[in-house]
Amino acid sequence: DIGFFYIEHGHYEEGLSMLNKCLETQKRSLPDDHPSLVATYSHITLGLSKLHRYSEAFDIGMKAFDIATKQLGDEHEQTCYLRAMLKLIADQMELH
Repeated sequence: DIGFFYIEHGHYEEGLSMLNKCLETQKRSLPDDHPSLVATYSHITLGLSKLHRYSEAFDIGMKAFDIATKQLGDEHEQTCYLRAMLKLIADQMELH
């Protein structure tokens, strides 16, 4: 996904813009708890955290985590990744 590519290469605002457009499209065609949303929400979470927008990142990350837990299971790789990411974001929120 091009939005994630931008985030991985330090172009956070551009990546978030693309990911948010992607999310809008997905939300029009998929149920609110569709597993495909997990990756998009996760990428947005990463971009927001890179911009130190920890509160927003945590909220979006929780959406991804809730869907992942419900649709993929507690031990799925994506669920475990999100759990770790949310812990790191929560730690950053405590520092700021």
